[in-house]
Amino acid sequence: LAAKMEVARNERQGCQGLRLAHSILRVRAPVAAPRSESTWEDEHWRLQRLYTDAGHFAYELGQNGDRTLHLTHHCTDPDWEAVNWAPDGIAFEIAVPSSYPAETSPAPTLRVTGPSTLPERFTEFVPLLFAEFFSKASPGSPLIYRGLQYVDRHLVALWRRTRAAAAGGTATDKAGGRDLEDAAR
Repeated sequence: LAAKMEVARNERQGCQGLRLAHSILRVRAPVAAPRSESTWEDEHWRLQRLYTDAGHFAYELGQNGDRTLHLTHHCTDPDWEAVNWAPDGIAFEIAVPSSYPAETSPAPTLRVTGPSTLPERFTEFVPLLFAEFFSKASPGSPLIYRGLQYVDRHLVALWRRTRAAAAGGTATDKAGGRDLEDAAR
């Protein structure tokens, strides 16, 4: 019995030694670290891929290097009543400075260009949501893409607040307790 135990212990040690030898012999090639900073090309590709399938997407390059994106955004919130509010989506125009995404670059700006049936106050506040995201965002990430996600998350609440304000009630921001007039300032 002692002899069998000794043989089993030697086999285990042999296996451990074999594993150690294999790990020493296995040399892994170094892999480049992923880029931590987003480039304009990466972000443009991501936006184009997302919005081309969803509707209109166009890109213009100005003479001074500034870029303008035209896209149709379809809200992903299940509470968004697209049929009643914007059946063909919301048309956005995003002005992107030529120096973007540099940290010292001015922030891109968003403008709602359609449909014309949207309430005026709503079209005034959507760009403020986009700007609010930029004021909080960390540089180096795909800011336009993430900013549009931020707008998407808040569209239904903004829609309801502006409709309530138009109906004569006071629309308040539940998170901050501010009314919409204060938020605009």
